[in-house]
Amino acid sequence: MSRINPPEDDHNKTPEGHSERRGESVHPIEAPKSPQAQASAWLAKMDGRDLNDTEQQAFKDWVNADEAHILAFRKVIAAWDDLNILTKLPQVLEQRSQHQRAEQSQEQKQEQKEPPRWRATIAIAATVMLSLFVTFKYNSTADSQATYTTAVGEQKTITLPDNSRVQLNTNSRLKIDYSDSHRAIYLHQGEAHFDVQSNPQRPFEVYAGSGRVRAIGTAFSVTLYEQDIGVIVTEGIVEIAPEIITQLAAAPSQPAEQGAPLSNANAESEPDANKSQTPTKSKRVKAGNAAVFNQHSVKHIQAIADDEMQRRLAWQQGLLIFSGEPLEEVVKQLSRYTDTKILIKSENARNLRIGGQFQAGDTKAVFSALEKGFGLKADYITNNLVYLYYKE
Repeated sequence: MSRINPPEDDHNKTPEGHSERRGESVHPIEAPKSPQAQASAWLAKMDGRDLNDTEQQAFKDWVNADEAHILAFRKVIAAWDDLNILTKLPQVLEQRSQHQRAEQSQEQKQEQKEPPRWRATIAIAATVMLSLFVTFKYNSTADSQATYTTAVGEQKTITLPDNSRVQLNTNSRLKIDYSDSHRAIYLHQGEAHFDVQSNPQRPFEVYAGSGRVRAIGTAFSVTLYEQDIGVIVTEGIVEIAPEIITQLAAAPSQPAEQGAPLSNANAESEPDANKSQTPTKSKRVKAGNAAVFNQHSVKHIQAIADDEMQRRLAWQQGLLIFSGEPLEEVVKQLSRYTDTKILIKSENARNLRIGGQFQAGDTKAVFSALEKGFGLKADYITNNLVYLYYKE
């Protein structure tokens, strides 16, 4: 999500606090990066004067850019009360000089017609926050039916309306459909890991291909392959159903991204989570186990060691870990994170066993390791085409 920076002061200043003048060499002050710092900058901007229409719109845009912004701004306003800043302001005013007291006396007469500036500041903030609360309530409803995608090499973490979290891997697409009675996720392409908030009254169900994975207060990943569905359970228990018999509602036709390695032709059909469904041959999968199934049957459910679990889920930390996989499989995994096409030209290199840890998408590091450790040559035929072969 794009970030909208808070407004700068009316006069640009150097790090030493001097006003910028035309022709002088100055160093721009970097805008605060944390939501809390940005929120403080906004409140400081409001203190002492009203925001004009452009600034109010910029403030609304900033808050709407990330839910963390509205939470941070609420904390900043609360901090004013916690620090008792508002009640200290009159004491500070009382410590002014006699000349300032005279001016203050004049201002107090005006206050009978107009509230004090600091009260106006908080009033403005409260008014804007009220409107933003309504906006976020609306956005929360809108987000209950939304589609999320990642490009090749991109990963994304999404907080769902119920505070469940989804981490979406490279070249993936899913749709959420929340209602008062159900929480349905449709994984159309790729791979995702789910950290589910338990709510027995609203089942959390992931539909992938023709199958379904139902969470029981748990954390798990789902991968959509060409024909199969892979599930790894890291916490709790899930129930997998190879085939859901129900009336299907066709999803809007969306062509799969070019070169998508994980897709399924049946993934574009979405079971209606509100309709009666009859799962066939359902099985339960506990934490520490992995399962592979398709529309016909559950192929296997097996326990996996901790190190193997870490290897399979290393993508969540942006890593690829190999422990003896053949080069052909390594290339397949690498290709998920890059638009570069990688072809193995030496047939006897396909079964070469590879081990190591790499940053996802860092194909050059992998090519360098292959060249130094295995005597292979990575030849860039074009910017997006690489041949791997043994050096002669």
